[in-house]
Amino acid sequence: MTALTQIPEPWNQAMKVAGAVNPQSGEASLNQLAKMAGTYASTLSRMVRGDYRREGASPEVIAKVAVALDKAPSEVAGWLNIEWAAEGPWTPPPGADLMDTRQRQAVEEIIRVFIRDARR
Repeated sequence: MTALTQIPEPWNQAMKVAGAVNPQSGEASLNQLAKMAGTYASTLSRMVRGDYRREGASPEVIAKVAVALDKAPSEVAGWLNIEWAAEGPWTPPPGADLMDTRQRQAVEEIIRVFIRDARR
């Protein structure tokens, strides 16, 4: 799936707008999108073609691609005909109130790192 004509809409336009393009040709590039999303071009190729085998595209990959394309995960999932079940805000498990301030700050920092990485 290297030729532009093989990358269907809305993928093609979203990739161009997000800068997932071949530096020489300026055309949409699955390799560039893979780098931006932190996944494999072969995985993206299957997503774009709709060839998921049995399990379908994982929510984790959909979320990474959505961040790379600056789209909502539900929008990217919609391109794949997958219903996106949005998760609500994170709720700490029972017993989290037993943590001291230092422990809570450490957990909050870990969450911030995960958020930052998800936005890359």
